[in-house]
Amino acid sequence: MLACIAENKRWGTINRMKYNYSETEVMMVYYKHGAEPAINPLTVSDAEIQPVSSLHLTMNAQIRSSCKKAFFQLRRISQIKKFLSQSALTQIIHAFVIFQID
Repeated sequence: MLACIAENKRWGTINRMKYNYSETEVMMVYYKHGAEPAINPLTVSDAEIQPVSSLHLTMNAQIRSSCKKAFFQLRRISQIKKFLSQSALTQIIHAFVIFQID
């Protein structure tokens, strides 16, 4: 892991990037049926990086929030659609979908 971080730091130096190691996070991903790797804190440039177990990381909250916001915006669009032309409504829907994808 330290070799990977060192290589990342070297690449960043070459590309004129600076890292804030006190704000750096490392996520280890592993196969759920395999043995959980030993996760120990890393010290990089006088900053300790605390690893987080990936067993509890899911996207459920983010997906739920995105769906909630999307339904709210679609409801708002449906309330004003009677005041819009077909082409204007099409543009609004396209903009909404592209914004959600982005």
